[in-house]
Amino acid sequence: MNKKYKKIILIHGWGFNSSIWNNVIENSIYGSQMHPLNIYAEARESGTNINSIANSIANKHPDLDCIVGWSMGCYFANALSKISKKLPIVYVSFLPSFDNFSELGCGFTKKEVENLYDDLNKDFLNTIKKFYIMCIGKKNINFVKQFINTAYSLEKNYSHEVKESLAFIKKDFINFEIRKNKCIFIYGDDDNLCNDFYSNKIISQFDKKIIKGGSHALFVNKNKEFIDVLDNFLKAI
Repeated sequence: MNKKYKKIILIHGWGFNSSIWNNVIENSIYGSQMHPLNIYAEARESGTNINSIANSIANKHPDLDCIVGWSMGCYFANALSKISKKLPIVYVSFLPSFDNFSELGCGFTKKEVENLYDDLNKDFLNTIKKFYIMCIGKKNINFVKQFINTAYSLEKNYSHEVKESLAFIKKDFINFEIRKNKCIFIYGDDDNLCNDFYSNKIISQFDKKIIKGGSHALFVNKNKEFIDVLDNFLKAI
């Protein structure tokens, strides 16, 4: 066990669950200190408000000393950074999105989020399958199938939780102030949701790593490269 960290919290993105982190935990030298959260379970306990969920997480995990957030999970990581300004943060595929960032040509507008909700109600499995392909990439269809099978097996409860979690986006994702905690932003250059233009414009003053061939879920299809960046960051702080 690497004793530098007591607890590293991993927060997944929308549409997925905590199992998305399995390969990260398995391959990182800090894997034994990593704890993936189920953000849907946290929402059931604390409501669909990012700050209230962050407060609940902080209360339940007083020994946490690093946060890794992916996509939607970046917003929870950032909210936790407001509670503890000393927590190092890893932002993976941070997606600014929504109306005030629409000129950047990436992410989702509010209208697209509403359409997504409608599509989930009409055909949950087909809609979530398309989203998985968008996040992981057609080149990585075996990984896509793995998460689709999970969605099939959990459809009854999972579909409700996934749809309800869109409330985070509708209510809380408009404003995002990046804290001055020690942090790193990690992106893939084959990301269908993010692009390097906005990351250069919005987060140019922060440490950033681009992984060649990485999808939106770059720690899935470029696991080794992602682990190298993550572990090196954790070693250095």
